Amino acid sequence: MDADTLRFILLLAGLALILGIFVWERQKKAGLRLPFMRKRQATRSAEAESRTASRDRRDPVWEDAISDLDEKDTLDAELERLDEILQEEAPAPKPSQKKGEQTAFSFFADDDATPDESAAETLPEKILQINVAGRNRRITGDQIMQAARDVGLLEGDMQIFHFSDDQDRMLFSMANMLNPGTFPMKEMNGFVTPGVTLFSTLPGPTDSMAVFEQMLSVAQRLAALFDAELQDSTHSDLTKQTIDHVREEIIEYERRLKLARLSRKTSVR
Repeated sequence: MDADTLRFILLLAGLALILGIFVWERQKKAGLRLPFMRKRQATRSAEAESRTASRDRRDPVWEDAISDLDEKDTLDAELERLDEILQEEAPAPKPSQKKGEQTAFSFFADDDATPDESAAETLPEKILQINVAGRNRRITGDQIMQAARDVGLLEGDMQIFHFSDDQDRMLFSMANMLNPGTFPMKEMNGFVTPGVTLFSTLPGPTDSMAVFEQMLSVAQRLAALFDAELQDSTHSDLTKQTIDHVREEIIEYERRLKLARLSRKTSVR
């Protein structure tokens, strides 16, 4: 091989090498990868697509769950609102007598509404109560019958005693301290109780303070006849401070009663 042929072959080899380098650089810039690089990239792409697909599958389920919860909450809210409306429209239940509850008695024998009751429809009733408890917790039926005659208490409705004024208006009543509060009127000879209860309700047919003072006077007389002690509605000792407090409550009630009457007259006009 002569020198010219060798130079020609070397030239061709140089050109081929330059061409190869040029092509390789173009492929690299175009983003092409070697086979193992392309395989790794394909794997990563597959994993990314799988995660995306998983999220796409979960999202609708989560949205459905949220939608279901929203619908349930909305339904519950509507039901609660409907229940509130029904309760507001329903008439208020009348107070029922609880077993053995002294204040559940009707304090007046007649059912006719007095002017005070009519004027005080917006005021709740107030109970005045004085307990007369035997010191030895023993008051006999004979003692009760005799004391009732002495202080002007008469047998009346519901098997209890009542006190009335000169105009035959019932002011207060006397019941048995034990449940259900009645007396066995036809069998008082063998009857025994630890005490009795005097009670009235406001508003009454006459001045409330006068009713309380009259009831207190009768209670004090009974305590002397029974050798008993006076107690308030909580069965605590009826002290002078307690009596003064009751009087203050009556004055406040009377003030509110007058306002209720005035308001009623104004609304009628």
